[in-house]
Amino acid sequence: MDKKRSSNAKISLILGLFFWVPLFNIILGLFAIYFAIRAMREIREGKLSGKYFALAGFFLGVIPYYFYLLYLLRTYFDIDAAVFGGISLGVPIFLIPFLLMALKKSKLL
Repeated sequence: MDKKRSSNAKISLILGLFFWVPLFNIILGLFAIYFAIRAMREIREGKLSGKYFALAGFFLGVIPYYFYLLYLLRTYFDIDAAVFGGISLGVPIFLIPFLLMALKKSKLL
């Protein structure tokens, strides 16, 4: 018998998909992260499925904060754009293993 998919995981993914909506992306990203963490806890207990939905929602929810951090570094701290030339696309791929290890260590994976 298949386990029922976590509604928190579905909500996290749906909210995470709206990371591109201006002004709302910070709020929706925060809620996507919150629901993803709740879903991972439910899934870890073995009651429900939907681990990949929750992970996708988590990573999509983090995207606005990543770009906001880049914006802050470039604008307010006057760091030259040449420093960030190839970082915009390289860093998220570089950070994924570390994020996964942090989630695993906190027993959310």
